[in-house]
Order: sequence, then structure tokens, then C-alpha cells
Amino acid sequence: MQNLEQGTMVRDKWFHIYKEDGDITYQGHVLDYLPPRLVLVQLFSWLDGRPTCQKLLEVTNDWSFYNTKEAMHDAWDLHLETFHHVTGLVESKSYLDCDFNFHDGNPQN
Repeated sequence: MQNLEQGTMVRDKWFHIYKEDGDITYQGHVLDYLPPRLVLVQLFSWLDGRPTCQKLLEVTNDWSFYNTKEAMHDAWDLHLETFHHVTGLVESKSYLDCDFNFHDGNPQN
């Protein structure tokens, strides 16, 4: 994990957040850094890659940062080839990683 004492280092980075079992739970882009360990992020859909929502998250050692979106995609491709092949895991990702329900096109908590 990058040193968050220099928070500007994570601003504008792309990331994956890993679960304990080694699978990836979130993918996104860091929009802003809020000391000491919070970041405002834009999350992206697993289904089509489109933006889903923004969240304020705490950075932990479970994060991997990338300089470009392409590098994040390359890491995802490698993850699919190794992790899912080794574990035999076939798990559907939620296409919307937000805590909203949509009714008539309006988000509701």
C-alpha cells in the first residue's frame, strides 16, 4: 500500500480492493484524499465498466493502486487467469456496487 501520509500520491489512481479470500470486491478511481486514511472514490460496474456510484472509503492494506485505467484492467485480466483458474471460483459480480435501490429512475436508500 502506498504511504498515505503523502495522500496526494493516491489521488487520481485506479484501484482494486481485495477480500480475505483473494478475490476482488471493488474496482474504481480515487477522486480525492481526505486525511488521514479516507478517499472519495468512483466505483465502476463489473458488468459493463460504467460508473456506478461514489463512496467514501478507508484505505487498508487490501487495496492495490494503479497509475492508469489500463493497468487496472491488465491486473483484472491477470487476476481472472490466476485466481479464478486456481480456485475454480465462478462468482457473479454485482453490476451495481452501491447501497441504493432504484424506483422510477430515482435512487432511494
